[in-house]
Amino acid sequence: MQRGDLVPDEITIEMFMEELSHPAAAQGAILDGFPRTVAQAQALDATLAGRGERIERVISIEVPVEELVARVAGRRVCPVCGTPYHLVGDPPRVPGRCDLDGAELQQRDDDRPEVVRARLAKQVLPMLEVLEHYDRAGIVTRVDGTQAIETVTRQILASLREGS
Repeated sequence: MQRGDLVPDEITIEMFMEELSHPAAAQGAILDGFPRTVAQAQALDATLAGRGERIERVISIEVPVEELVARVAGRRVCPVCGTPYHLVGDPPRVPGRCDLDGAELQQRDDDRPEVVRARLAKQVLPMLEVLEHYDRAGIVTRVDGTQAIETVTRQILASLREGS
């Protein structure tokens, strides 16, 4: 990890299974961003099957790449107090200035459009392969993530109710 390498799948799954054994997870868990590869998905499936469990529902919140780039690239943060803003969704009252202390807002280096595009270019294909893996099991629900947050939330909750 110190070299920037990913944590091996076996360790990640072992940590996840440990968390699942706690009482707080007795009714299940929601995974966000894991598994990221088909190999991780297969290892997770096998580990869960060994415990008589399985992934019940996969929800894919689908948003066009350029909209994702715009959403991330629009984020700004106050370097003094840490207050987050978004140029479109939650802008400061005075453009470029923190509402609380007037400091000039900054964009994190990893929120720059070119960095976001590069990150997505690496992540999208493996993610699509994981979706295909779970699609074959018939447990994927796709939600249009360009809709209002309330609509997306309603659709996700309805999907979870259907799956239980």
